[in-house]
Amino acid sequence: GTTDLRLIIAGGWYHKVAENVEYLEELKQLVVAEGLQLVVWFMPSISTEVKQLLLQTARVFLYTPPSEHFGIVPVEAMCCG
Repeated sequence: GTTDLRLIIAGGWYHKVAENVEYLEELKQLVVAEGLQLVVWFMPSISTEVKQLLLQTARVFLYTPPSEHFGIVPVEAMCCG
């Protein structure tokens, strides 16, 4: 059922970039406001091993950068199955 599903927002975060810090906080506040704390998880800094595990076990992969010129992350996702 849907209680088994999670939205995991992982990686792509660097604490020294103010925009990253502000946006993460905004997303966290939105999750709380909508009561979604049990199904939306934030993992802003992850190891390569954790990233591979997440990609291997994901049912869906969503990649949203509007101006990414290289796109290595979708390639990594495809390699993980």
